Amino acid sequence: MSIKIETYRGFEIRFEADRERFTFSLDETKWHEKQSYSACKKQIDEFWKEKRLFEPFKVKRMGTHFNDESIIEIISIRKDNRFVYKDDKGELKQLSDYSEKAYILCQDSDDKYFAEIAILKTEIDDIEKKIKTVKAKITAPTLEQLKKQFVTD
Repeated sequence: MSIKIETYRGFEIRFEADRERFTFSLDETKWHEKQSYSACKKQIDEFWKEKRLFEPFKVKRMGTHFNDESIIEIISIRKDNRFVYKDDKGELKQLSDYSEKAYILCQDSDDKYFAEIAILKTEIDDIEKKIKTVKAKITAPTLEQLKKQFVTD
């Protein structure tokens, strides 16, 4: 009797009750047999490291207001499926699952959109300067200034 235990890293691990052994297949043609569940996982991990080709790629952080864009190179993926990159100091860091939502793949086809965003940012900066200039012309007293008229020490 064969009982499915788990699908680990894409490979099905089964328990063969009649032989009291754990089995799994790495290539769908040959089944491997181990005495322990952990031995199965270990061999799958070793196979995963050796056979899995990981090509590094660059991603760009897309900030909420597109003002904190930064590029990092993803160099590997951990056993827990977290991406690994090198920071500016050369230290290995992992990218949190939450942060993955903020990064997009760097593609040349998107450069025109980033140029458009840069132009729009400039327009925003110009408008903010104009607003600041107009605000400076307002002569009405602040509430703090008015309060001084009502409060006597």
